[in-house]
Amino acid sequence: MEETTEEVQIKSARLNLVLIEIFLTILGLLLTVAVSLDIQRERDRFAEASLFLHGQLDTQINRNLVALHGLAAFLKASDGEDPDNLANYARYILSRHSYIYMLQVAQAVPGARLEHFIAAQRELQGRADFKVKKFSQEGSKNWTAVDGAAETYYPVVFMEPMLPENIDLIGLDLGSMAFSQYPLQIALQTGGSIASRPYRLLDRDLGYMLVQPVETAEKQFFAILVTKVSKLIPPSSTSGGRLSIGIYYQGGMFSKEPVWLLRQEGNGESGWLDDLFPRLSASFSLGGPEQPLTLNVEEQLGADVLNWPVLLGIVVGCMLSVPVMLAYSRARHRDEMVRLKASNTLFYQANFDALTGLPNRQLFMNRLEQALAVAHRQGLMHAVLYLDLDGFKGINDYYGHNIGDKVLVRAAKIFSRCVREIDTVARLGGDEFVILLQDIDGRAGAEFVASKIRKAFLSSAPVVVDPGRAPPMLGTSIGIAVYPQDGTSITELLKVSDADMYKDKVARKLSSQQSRSTAEPSRPLPGGRGVSDGTDRYR
Repeated sequence: MEETTEEVQIKSARLNLVLIEIFLTILGLLLTVAVSLDIQRERDRFAEASLFLHGQLDTQINRNLVALHGLAAFLKASDGEDPDNLANYARYILSRHSYIYMLQVAQAVPGARLEHFIAAQRELQGRADFKVKKFSQEGSKNWTAVDGAAETYYPVVFMEPMLPENIDLIGLDLGSMAFSQYPLQIALQTGGSIASRPYRLLDRDLGYMLVQPVETAEKQFFAILVTKVSKLIPPSSTSGGRLSIGIYYQGGMFSKEPVWLLRQEGNGESGWLDDLFPRLSASFSLGGPEQPLTLNVEEQLGADVLNWPVLLGIVVGCMLSVPVMLAYSRARHRDEMVRLKASNTLFYQANFDALTGLPNRQLFMNRLEQALAVAHRQGLMHAVLYLDLDGFKGINDYYGHNIGDKVLVRAAKIFSRCVREIDTVARLGGDEFVILLQDIDGRAGAEFVASKIRKAFLSSAPVVVDPGRAPPMLGTSIGIAVYPQDGTSITELLKVSDADMYKDKVARKLSSQQSRSTAEPSRPLPGGRGVSDGTDRYR
């Protein structure tokens, strides 16, 4: 039955639909990758900007402690009796740290000596109206004189800068203020620096103080550094861009809940597509335990982060380059697989023995060097076992190199079965092998492994040869060098273990000769040599 025109049109439409689906799938994938790369680029930029801002802020905040300690040291050295030089030093600190709002000095005054203290301060400061006072609330200039009933007062006796708008802070009893009384007490108890909770300054901006106790021969002072949080953030970090920056006081002993010190929203304009993009966020600790602050940086990404020319190019080029891209991808994949296979082959040839599959001399030396470095740092004991197959040359001469290779493979398997996974068995060449034993219990541990290897040689099945010919039987001579008793370098350990191996070989040979002197001679091999009994070394 022939197809009708309608059926042909339906098949053609289905084919076109399949082609469109394939095209849209490829196009959607490419656009997704492009958008993901744009967003990842913005993530990287955001991370870099956040880390840079964190580094700046953390450096500035940590400099607060340095400046405070310097003020405390100067105060202790002068015993609080040199206000002019103290003012000059404070001005020098303020000139180098613009984010420091004020430097102050408070003095602990017993309630019983309050009147005497007030009289002395009026004479020292030249102010007949000096009083010890307290403010009704934070940031207020409405003050009242203290009643003299407290056991100890902590009035401010010095500050810099001494401006008309903050002159009323002289004489302020910090012990009567909620934001400062606890830091003073903690500082006295610990003798270290401590930050207050955030409070309102006279200009209504938020700040916090750092307190450091200073004890002189006769007086108890407190060096105080007041920071205005709005001055901490460099202007370059808030000019333009989408970054929203916040700094908050992270709890501590004075506040159970975080208290925001500063919140600055980014300048970027919101768009109707912004909800489709992620909001980036990062938090960093600032200042350490003395200043428990946290920096929070956020940024809402929008459609303006996309590289629109690239996206348009993808749409246009997709229709022309999809077949080429697929062909290139396949060719690139084949090339990469060939390169990876060649690289793995070269690495194996350079680091492993082709016959036994064991590490070769080069790889063994690298592992031994690393193991000795670890042993030196951690105080471990390692051992190097130098092994030589007794009578191997005679096996090659009598049975041929094919059987000799099988004997080497059998020996390699025996050595590998007798050690742990962390140990290394390597073939140096010919019938010479070497073993690195890591983290052992002295020479006894190495001798245990050597004994285990010898027993394994005796109990393992020999290599099968042609019928009518005796299977080759041989043993192994083993030399031991223990790190660090026998040496601390690769050269020393190999030299000692090689010499010890020769001693073992001579001892085994003498023992074998004594045994043969009382036994029946064995069947001679071609060339006048006897079958190896596992102890002779043929050269």
